[in-house]
Amino acid sequence: MPSALPPKTRRTQASRSTETRQRVMDTAVALISERSFQAATVFEIAKRAGVTTGAVQHHFPSKADLILSLIDHLGTLPIESGGIWPAPSVPLAERAEAFVQALWLRSYEPARFLVAWSVYFGCAGEPAVLQHVGQRRDAMTARLHARFAEMFPEAGGGEGCQTLVDTLLSCLRGLGVGRTFGADAQAEARQLRFIASMVVQHCASVAPAAASQARAVKPPARRRPPAAR
Repeated sequence: MPSALPPKTRRTQASRSTETRQRVMDTAVALISERSFQAATVFEIAKRAGVTTGAVQHHFPSKADLILSLIDHLGTLPIESGGIWPAPSVPLAERAEAFVQALWLRSYEPARFLVAWSVYFGCAGEPAVLQHVGQRRDAMTARLHARFAEMFPEAGGGEGCQTLVDTLLSCLRGLGVGRTFGADAQAEARQLRFIASMVVQHCASVAPAAASQARAVKPPARRRPPAAR
C-alpha cells in the first residue's frame, strides 16, 4: 500500500503578505535599474510583479510610501556586519585595505547603489522623503564613526577621525556614482588602495602628536630628599 503523501505546508497570511511586499520592492528596483525612476509607476510595478494594482496599494498606499520603503531597503550600510570590521589586532595596513574593500563590495559597487541614487535624485521635490533620507544618513554615519574608532584606535578618535571617515565615505560614494559611465576595474582597484592608504597616513600622523602630548602632560620626576648626614 503506497504511503500517504505528506500534507502540504500552508502559508500563513502574514508570510504571503511579506512575500508580496518583497516582490513589489524587488520589481521596483529592477524597473528603476533597467529604465528610470519615473518608469516605476504603480501600474508597471504591478504588471511586472504579477499582482494587481490594488495589492501594491494595499502594501504601499502611495508612491511616497513605496519610495520610503525602497530607501530603507537600498540605503543600508552594513555597519553592524562583522564582515567589514577586521579585528584591531590585524596589522594596520592590512586592516585598512580589508575594511575599504569590504565596504566597497557590500555597499557601493552593487547595482542597487545606483538605484538608490536614482531614487534620491527623483525625489528632489519631495521634502518629506529628503528629510527621511537625511535622518537615516545622519544616524548611520554616527554609528559608523563610533565603530570605526573602536576598530582603528590608531586613528585617535575625535574630530580628526570623524573627518577621515566622512572623507572615506565621500570617496567611495563618488567612485560608486562614477560607475554610471562605465566601470574600469583596474582604475577602481588603484583608487581603493589609495583610499585605504589615507587611513594609514592619518594614523601615522596621529601617533607622533599623541606621543608629544603624552610627554607634555607627563608629571615631573619627584626629587628624592637629600640623605641625612
